[in-house]
Amino acid sequence: MLLLAGDLAVARERYEASLELRRALSAANPSSAEAKRDEAASLIKLGDVLVQAGDLAGARERYEASLELARALSASNPSSAEPKRDLAVSYERLGKVALASGEMWRMADQGLGGVSWADVAAELEKMSEAGTLAPVDEPFLEQARAKAEEEATE
Repeated sequence: MLLLAGDLAVARERYEASLELRRALSAANPSSAEAKRDEAASLIKLGDVLVQAGDLAGARERYEASLELARALSASNPSSAEPKRDLAVSYERLGKVALASGEMWRMADQGLGGVSWADVAAELEKMSEAGTLAPVDEPFLEQARAKAEEEATE
């Protein structure tokens, strides 16, 4: 609600308070998967606020922390779909931050971190389908698709 109203400072303050409480609950109940999922959700929400505030490095840190929690939960309960969904959410958010910062593009261009042009194109296509890819960025989608095709034939 506060994000829609544009009060990022208050939203950040409240999400940080929520995260602090959820971390305390998680620490007090180390075997509780629910407490860890709640902590991961708070990290994602705080990361979202930081993206809107333009703090991509801070958002990346929160998303990576959420990813680590989701990995641990997935490893402890491999048959559960919930931690796998949490993994997907964390990866999706990290992908958006990477795209926004140009990092994913650079990694694919230099062959770093296992990021391929198909990965870049897929993320841009998701953004386009969701209506979050700015019209000015449409040429990047076409470039990424072309590079993915080149990469596939190499």
